[in-house]
Amino acid sequence: MTATATKRPSAKTTSKGSASREAANRPSLRVVDKRAIQRRAARRVLLSVAGAVVASGVFAVAMVYAQLARGQQYLDDVREQSNQAEAELARLERDVVLASSPDSVVARALALGMVRAQNPVYLTASSDPADSADAGQRAGLSDLPPSSTGGS
Repeated sequence: MTATATKRPSAKTTSKGSASREAANRPSLRVVDKRAIQRRAARRVLLSVAGAVVASGVFAVAMVYAQLARGQQYLDDVREQSNQAEAELARLERDVVLASSPDSVVARALALGMVRAQNPVYLTASSDPADSADAGQRAGLSDLPPSSTGGS
């Protein structure tokens, strides 16, 4: 038995039309550069880290802005309370001035049943006790006990 081998037609022997069809169907291949892959990976990592830093920075700025807004709201509330307290103080001071006026004092005294003195006596305080005793005698208060004249 003898074997006979038949030769397959090689690519060189094929027609030009079929070779261009095969080349069109074949994927384009290129040489892989390991350094370029490493550079791209390093660039990706760097960009990812930079993106994370930028996102963290934006988040931090938003947090600071929220704190500032909250602090401003507190300041506005305190300012409003201060303005209300100042208005209340002004109202109370006005009430004190009105209540301390001579007309108001007289009106309240009359409402309480007090009457005007027939002979009012005005005493002045001096450093010499003899002077104040003389003023009392001149006013006709010598017959009153010392506690009524303001002395002790």
